[in-house]
Amino acid sequence: MKSTLHYFVAAASIAILCLATSAQAGIVNITALDVRGNGAFGSTDFTLVSVGGNAPSGSATAADPLDYILTVANQDFDMDGALDDTVMFTLRGTGTNGATPRAFNQGTDTGFGSLNGIEFSVLNVSGTNSAGDTIVFDGFTGAAIGGGVGAGTDLDKNADVNGTNLTLSAPDNGAFRFRVAATDFALTPTVTFDNSGGPAGSVVARHFDLQFSTVPSVVPEPNSLALLGLAGFGFMTRRRRR
Repeated sequence: MKSTLHYFVAAASIAILCLATSAQAGIVNITALDVRGNGAFGSTDFTLVSVGGNAPSGSATAADPLDYILTVANQDFDMDGALDDTVMFTLRGTGTNGATPRAFNQGTDTGFGSLNGIEFSVLNVSGTNSAGDTIVFDGFTGAAIGGGVGAGTDLDKNADVNGTNLTLSAPDNGAFRFRVAATDFALTPTVTFDNSGGPAGSVVARHFDLQFSTVPSVVPEPNSLALLGLAGFGFMTRRRRR
């Protein structure tokens, strides 16, 4: 009886510790989330619910902060091979130097032709995967600017994205041209667009790369599991000494 109890406690402790070390959070990278005042583009999985408290439209919306509420569907946050998880979140643009963010049908700017001082962050993340784990935002891993110009002029605009200068250029070809320039960076909680310049064309904050992951909610904390395992080991040792 005593031996059976010892083996049971030891086996349970080992099983719990293995569970703690094997529990893995699902990581999902959402790339090229192209957000504009009239919708979210880049994938049919992206949906813009509202912008600045209003339904998406072709009309310009200026607000500080400027909130884009989005859903991203058909993701696999629990790594089970099924694209059945959805996350909802707010992409918030905040003016950093007195300028007011403006959403319209090309992206986000601070007035036509300028992109000076907008910081984007993510908040109000909601959603769980099919295992019941909570989805959280890890940070941005990239972003892009976009810009266009009409016939008769060379496109020549630039702006900084988290301190990296990106340039948009295209020679005149007798028609409207739109170009996108992107940069990648280490995981960071915010993206800042600033210092736009250049003699010709418009420039906007165009798209974002984001990383989300899950926090297990049915599995105890690893530290708690380890303590429980040690307690079981101690109980087994005390029984053996007696």
